[in-house]
Amino acid sequence: MPLDRLPRELIDKIIQHLPKSDVLSVSLTSSHLSPSTRPILFSTIIITSRESDNVFDQFIGFINSSPDISKLILDITFREGQQALGQTPLPLPLTLNQLDSLLSTLPRLQGLHLDNIRLHDFAPGHVAQQARYRLERFTISDGVHKSVVIAALKLFSSIHELRVTKSDHSTPTELPEWEDTRKSMDTLLNKISAQIPQGLTVSSLRLEVNLACAEFYTELLRRTRTPSALTSCTLDWTGLTLELRSSSVVFELLRESSGTLTHLAFGDNGVRKNFRDLGAIRGDYTSEEMVSKLSKLTALSSVTIYVSYRPSSTLITTHALSRFGALLSSFPSTLRRIQLSFRPMPDEDLGPWYSPEIDGYLQELVPAFRRYPMLEAIVFQSAYNTSSEEKGLILQNYPEFATRDLIRF
Repeated sequence: MPLDRLPRELIDKIIQHLPKSDVLSVSLTSSHLSPSTRPILFSTIIITSRESDNVFDQFIGFINSSPDISKLILDITFREGQQALGQTPLPLPLTLNQLDSLLSTLPRLQGLHLDNIRLHDFAPGHVAQQARYRLERFTISDGVHKSVVIAALKLFSSIHELRVTKSDHSTPTELPEWEDTRKSMDTLLNKISAQIPQGLTVSSLRLEVNLACAEFYTELLRRTRTPSALTSCTLDWTGLTLELRSSSVVFELLRESSGTLTHLAFGDNGVRKNFRDLGAIRGDYTSEEMVSKLSKLTALSSVTIYVSYRPSSTLITTHALSRFGALLSSFPSTLRRIQLSFRPMPDEDLGPWYSPEIDGYLQELVPAFRRYPMLEAIVFQSAYNTSSEEKGLILQNYPEFATRDLIRF
């Protein structure tokens, strides 16, 4: 049967199951296949700096010459280039003028990711239409200058998920003095208060940075309409979660979002990057003030705890369960779902997270689980396929919840 007589839906289904490299090969065989291959090839774009080429201008030129392609791009990443070991990475300079122009040419864009690039402010005389764009996902590293970030945020009316990540060139355990940090943060925000985007709403906030950077972004969002729209917040960095104080600006944002915040997650991503953080347990999770603030998140229905582990050792797992266990007794009694997500350390192969040696720590969570009469699920989640035998051993730690069919894997 000639290719052009095959149903388009059948061709689409076949091509969707191919690796992207094979899709590229298929696209070169016949122009008849372009409608099926182009959405896959161009849905995600990564622009990386190179030593001699102005890669951004080349990309803009390509988009302007192929307007049909611009309608296919759903996700775009700007990333600094990598050089040989020991050499400074190549920066990717990007101005807000260029970013504004690019966004105007991508009508279906859902995700924008700025990975350690040099983002420069608008050039004099450039007039940007504020609150013009909507995004599903906006990721930015903490290395981008914060005043420029504020200018960039003015381009958007809403962002479903705002994610702030730690730069690869930053030290995970590097925590500045709190008073100096608070003063510099307030000074910067007060200096540029007129530039803060008042109309921006963010539904989901994910912070993978230390407390200093986290407080800047949470205070920034407090000065917009975000507290009235925030439904999910993830704090996934040891330098943040271990140093978190009940007086923190982060908790002020949570408090102001208490009527809308339905999901809260805590993680130990710093431990995964720097083992020394393991001993830095200084958070005041059990303080009366902290418990009081967490218990007032009246709309909260779901909590996730991310736990790092080594298949060959239970040390990190037991520390994490001890550290985060105190949190599980602090939430409103209306909580319906608790999830423990186990993820291997970056230098470890995927392996089992469970060992009978941690049974005692798992059992210590029982009093916390009992606090929630409306609980519908206790989830133990891992990318590793937990065996039936391991599931049976885990269930033995929670007989009262197992009989109610609350334990999930």
